[in-house]
Amino acid sequence: MAITFQGGKGSYLFTSDGNKLVNFSESNNILGQMNAEIINAIYEHISTKPIHYPLTVSYNKSAENVILRLSELTGM
Repeated sequence: MAITFQGGKGSYLFTSDGNKLVNFSESNNILGQMNAEIINAIYEHISTKPIHYPLTVSYNKSAENVILRLSELTGM
């Protein structure tokens, strides 16, 4: 039988059929689900600073300067 999770808060997970389960298996999320302090810190960071994440496009002033200079040199 598969369990479908609807959400989580703190150390609890909630199933789609309304059960509240303690999450004993979490290893990379040791601070729990939907931790307000962490959510606020992440929101503050991403709303004021560039985001860097491997394999994604992110803002980089040096790369921007190189691109602009190449555009000038090539006439593109």
